[in-house]
Amino acid sequence: MVACTDLHIPFVIDGYITAVAMACATQMNGEAPLYGIPSHYSREVGMAAALAYANIRLDEVPIHGQMALGEGTGAVLMVQLLKNSTLCLYEYRYYGGIIRKIKFVTFVLCFVKGEKTNDTRSIRYGGN
Repeated sequence: MVACTDLHIPFVIDGYITAVAMACATQMNGEAPLYGIPSHYSREVGMAAALAYANIRLDEVPIHGQMALGEGTGAVLMVQLLKNSTLCLYEYRYYGGIIRKIKFVTFVLCFVKGEKTNDTRSIRYGGN
């Protein structure tokens, strides 16, 4: 975690043991919490204290599944969540641009033809 912080690389905090490691990394390098991404809030008693020591609020932890499997399940879920979030942002940006273009083309075509559009806020008419 300290090496990731020094290299400015984000890392996943997966459960209680890594939350305690994050608390230690925070003591060694105060910028460590800037790069730590908490995956889940586990059911271990010290989880809240370890996250609080690293200045991570409970509402910043996306998964509250009371997991304590110890096999990296939270990290796997978090990586998939990050991948899907990134994909959604990319797709929204890409398809949002296409949708705006389609709306503009529809507006222009309807204006030229003098037809009503599906836009309930107004009716668009062409020349003639």
